[in-house]
Amino acid sequence: MSPSVDVFIGGAITAAIALIGVVAERRWAHKLRKSEKLEEQSAIAFSAQVKIASAHGWLRSTYSAINECFSDAGVGTMSDLDPGVKVKPLVGNPPPAIDFTAEELALLLGTGDQGLTENLLAFQWTLGTIGELVAAFNRSRIEYSRFVADSASSGEFFDGANATIEMPTSTRHALDARIAELNTLVGELTTSLPESLQTSKLMMKRVESALRSVDGLQIRHVELE
Repeated sequence: MSPSVDVFIGGAITAAIALIGVVAERRWAHKLRKSEKLEEQSAIAFSAQVKIASAHGWLRSTYSAINECFSDAGVGTMSDLDPGVKVKPLVGNPPPAIDFTAEELALLLGTGDQGLTENLLAFQWTLGTIGELVAAFNRSRIEYSRFVADSASSGEFFDGANATIEMPTSTRHALDARIAELNTLVGELTTSLPESLQTSKLMMKRVESALRSVDGLQIRHVELE
């Protein structure tokens, strides 16, 4: 084999090895980008799950607080009180901010589960509405307690927590209006809270199922009580 042929073959081999190296490097870079993308998407998916779990925890603690008030008021003279009066102000943390990001919604939209993003946004809106109901109840319940304290300062209008027959008509009407408002708010809460608790469980299962359909995503199972 002539020296020129040897040089040609050697150059071809060198070029081939270099090409293989470039191709391998590109494939590795592609895999790395894909891995990084999947890692980022997995983090986005978990963020959405955490928001649902946070909402569920707040709903459950709020509903438990109301039921505990009913249980405490179930004996003695308090058993005759209106539902709105039995429930004390619901102190504690406000509802968590679960505004789903564009990245979270886009990821879920890409799973192909029709209507999932719309249902999540509806759940987000419902949580905000319940938060407003709790805030409205707390304000009304505190105002009711102040009204009772002011009206009972003379000791003539109340026997414990119950209004007596000596109460003036105007005071009685004002009291009844406050109690009616409290009853309405508590009624709305005791209806919407258990419904939303079931919705949050359903949303978590649906989100997990949709995300598991995406190849490569690392999805954690989150169990809601």
